[in-house]
Amino acid sequence: VVISAQRTLAANAITSFDASLVLQSAIGKTVLNDNQKKAADVDGNGEVNEYDAALILQKSVRKIDSFPASCTWLFVPPSIEKTLLSSGNNSVSFTAILLGDVDGSFEGDAQ
Repeated sequence: VVISAQRTLAANAITSFDASLVLQSAIGKTVLNDNQKKAADVDGNGEVNEYDAALILQKSVRKIDSFPASCTWLFVPPSIEKTLLSSGNNSVSFTAILLGDVDGSFEGDAQ
């Protein structure tokens, strides 16, 4: 049940506003920060452009179920060293980025 609710929250976080941010970036009207660029690159080609905006818009109206990129979430840093976890330090800090959620509006339970 929790997983289903989180998926619904994630799906609702991707909106036409996210697509508009990508379009504004593509024409130079706004500058995306690094995490926004990661969220915006939904086709996974390393660039943010009008095609990404079109895909985000399609997902926001449920025309497509997933993006061409191979994942739904990105993490910064992308990996955590095993030695850190085995050293007795049980605290790990990272940023989770929902692909397509350029404005970062997703709110979910971090537990």
